[in-house]
Amino acid sequence: VLQQSEILKVIHENVVKKWLEPFSELAEMKENYKKFYEAFSKNLKLGIHEDSTNQGRLSELLLSYRILSQPYTSSVLCLSHPSRFPTPGDN
Repeated sequence: VLQQSEILKVIHENVVKKWLEPFSELAEMKENYKKFYEAFSKNLKLGIHEDSTNQGRLSELLLSYRILSQPYTSSVLCLSHPSRFPTPGDN
């Protein structure tokens, strides 16, 4: 069947790789990424659930609820990896 074709699997992997690179670059542009994230966070979370191969790379693009609920400042918006969370003393 076409859906189980090895060629389609390779095409899928290459397309996913090509799309993940710009998202990582977009994450560095904090204000633009916040707008993107608010529009597509559900799709990103679904991708994490469905694509176990790229789960780690996709999860690095998540933002925490705490970050989204605060007013934007350059020090507040960060990716959700715990090492990147603002500490209570950071302002």
